[in-house]
Amino acid sequence: MEATLRAVARELAHDELADYLSPWQSPAGDRSWIAMAAAADSKYTLGLLPALKASIVPTRLVWGRDDEFQTVSYASVTGVRMWPVGVP
Repeated sequence: MEATLRAVARELAHDELADYLSPWQSPAGDRSWIAMAAAADSKYTLGLLPALKASIVPTRLVWGRDDEFQTVSYASVTGVRMWPVGVP
């Protein structure tokens, strides 16, 4: 819940927060989240690189500093310039 509150630029009303969190408030939601995470594969991230590098449109990728699946050090293999940005 705290991560959701920090991720939104404004204060959320109680019902808005409940809407954000509702998909993870049941056993079925938990199973769905675990299945999605288990199916994640870094090849999809790497598959985006040619198009991103060829694009003339400035693109910003946001990478989770504490991402345990694809760490920030993994991001360096993309060859993309990176600027660390602190988030309170």
